[in-house]
Amino acid sequence: MPPVIRLGCLGGLLLLAAACGRDAAQVPGEGTGEQTMSPAQPADAPIATTQAGPVQGAATDGVLVFKGIRYGADTASSRFAAPEAPQPWTEAVDATAFGASCIQTPYPPGPAGGLFESWTPDPVPPTSEDCLFLNVWTPALADGGRRPVMVWLHGGGLTRGPGSSNAYDGPRLGRRGDVVGVTPNHPPNVFGYTYPGDFPPGF
Repeated sequence: MPPVIRLGCLGGLLLLAAACGRDAAQVPGEGTGEQTMSPAQPADAPIATTQAGPVQGAATDGVLVFKGIRYGADTASSRFAAPEAPQPWTEAVDATAFGASCIQTPYPPGPAGGLFESWTPDPVPPTSEDCLFLNVWTPALADGGRRPVMVWLHGGGLTRGPGSSNAYDGPRLGRRGDVVGVTPNHPPNVFGYTYPGDFPPGF
């Protein structure tokens, strides 16, 4: 049986990434508007529209970065259930910092060192069951380009790992490959890969 992987709401948010390479970053189904960046909007504070609402990112090394975009509702009260869409919002939400990582066993045990330490973002995101966030790096918005969208599902043996890591930070990919990069969190271990559908009701 398929696992209950909490990526069910991701598709709509990935349309943001796909739209980053079109004439407008308006997500299909959101409405008929085509606004992504207004003439008065600072170039270092880009605003993009998702199906749930607008997000304001930042410009880093010539690439537009949107971090911590919510793509699913808080799972703390719906553990092991199918994912739900986030509550929509109307005001631009700050998207300049990574969202919480999903609950997991720390790796490596004890203080991180060497390669693992270099991968760790500063500040380190907290861990929470409210962790359905993703990050998007794109060379531009509304410039007429048509870019491939690369989605990176982090490793960790399906037991650990975040979508926020210096190991797959996206600016260089965007600059060198003209690619839109997306890194989502997905709950590992029993939180994301438990399928209770075969159990009788009330088990």
